[in-house]
Amino acid sequence: MKNMKIKKENSFLVIKVMFLSLFLLSYQEGSTQCTSGYTSGDLTISGTCTISSDITITGALKFSSDATLVINSGVIVTVTGDFETGVWPGGTYTISGGGTLNVAGRFYNNIYQKSLTISDLTVNVDNNGGTSESKNEYGSIFNLENGTLFTVTNGNFVNGNSAELTIDNSTMIISSGNYKNDSGSSTTVQNEGSLIVSDGDLTTEGASQLMVDNSTVNISNDFNNSFQAQLDIVNNSTFTIGGVFDNGYDTYGNPVNEGYINVNGSNLNVGYFNNAFASNMDIDGGGVVTVTNDLLNDYGASIDIPDGTLVVGGTITDNNNGINATCSDGCCGNGCGALPVTVIDMGYQLVNNHVVLKWRTASELNNDYFSIEKSTDGKSFAKVGVVDGAGTSYMATGYQWKDEIQLQGISYYRLKQTDFDGSYSYQKTIKIDPGHATSEFRIMPNPVSQEDFIYVYGIGEERATWKIQTINGQVLNEGVFFGQPAVVSTSGLSEGAYILDFQSDKQQKQVKIIVK
Repeated sequence: MKNMKIKKENSFLVIKVMFLSLFLLSYQEGSTQCTSGYTSGDLTISGTCTISSDITITGALKFSSDATLVINSGVIVTVTGDFETGVWPGGTYTISGGGTLNVAGRFYNNIYQKSLTISDLTVNVDNNGGTSESKNEYGSIFNLENGTLFTVTNGNFVNGNSAELTIDNSTMIISSGNYKNDSGSSTTVQNEGSLIVSDGDLTTEGASQLMVDNSTVNISNDFNNSFQAQLDIVNNSTFTIGGVFDNGYDTYGNPVNEGYINVNGSNLNVGYFNNAFASNMDIDGGGVVTVTNDLLNDYGASIDIPDGTLVVGGTITDNNNGINATCSDGCCGNGCGALPVTVIDMGYQLVNNHVVLKWRTASELNNDYFSIEKSTDGKSFAKVGVVDGAGTSYMATGYQWKDEIQLQGISYYRLKQTDFDGSYSYQKTIKIDPGHATSEFRIMPNPVSQEDFIYVYGIGEERATWKIQTINGQVLNEGVFFGQPAVVSTSGLSEGAYILDFQSDKQQKQVKIIVK
């Protein structure tokens, strides 16, 4: 009888262990989709949360306490409201996982002296179509890292007073708005990161800092560097401003003096440059500053060039002799007369499966022509085209060349530059893989209903622009593609035929769509 009792107790113990194991297993499996019980309204994340399947949050996405959110690769989280941190009690937050976060409202990070880090994620913020403004609030710390793509598709982004924003091996894009680095704040772009303001201005307020370290910044319009604001462009970085660069000016274009610029071993390319009273630019470490048009160095302002080059395509106005270098024929510094032909960027587009190479030089010396060489293995190259050079030029010059033979497989293109005396150098080589860059481009549905969506497949890239236009070329809708598939709205279109135009750094396509 005693042995039977022991056997029964052992049996009960085994059953208990099995039950507990099943309970823990089911709990772990259920916790992988931490939003499984969500139905509608705002969603607040606290603790650790993993989202493993697509979800639409019909309100705001909020963060409280110390929270970690993982959005698995291939998963799309859509938020119809705002993204908000700092919900009491605020904490330190991390979002990662390789997925996509689409926010229709604004991005608002409000965690004083604490950090929000987004790693290996695609984030799209629409700012309610541009009616709102996204912000890294006062004293907050915001980090983008590990290949994150963070895009504000409409409206402005503000790095608030005394806030810190770091773009580390990641990309921030302001598609249709301005970027503001507010008073006392700091923005750092490092480790091959990128900050792109594709249709707007960059402004820095008093005592702010903007550091670009081995990275790229592109501003389509103007840049105002305000009172005692510091800009550092170092370690083989490239900073390009399409419009006017006002150093020591406020956002209204008024001189406020004492803007500071340090260009060290890097390139700064601007349209116009105005250096206000008591402001300074230092060009050192072989750095090159190229001003396409005019330069004004005002009274009490200085431009020091210990070891670098300043190239001006227009008129140099130097009040009170503040440029501390020898100038001749629009060039100042120790690199004048010996500037090599330097290709500062090179890319391509695929237009109807034809490769169109595009490249740009910062300056040229005795440049006779460029040769384009092609290879199928990256080893044996043959000459396939020639483009005339600009001779000697102290301003940025753009070039392009089209391969008349359609792309049929992996191809390599190499750029060779030849001087008038026959000496030459190889500049850049790029690889084009049609399987990667141009997977089958298709849209569905087509025809499509009014107030519906078109899904675009085969983009092969993380970001591209789109336009819906009439047959006569009038643009009716436009926006930015993200992810796979990309989504295009037909909102506001009447019944009829239209052209969907798709363009990226790698390819361009047009397709006829029917709205019914």
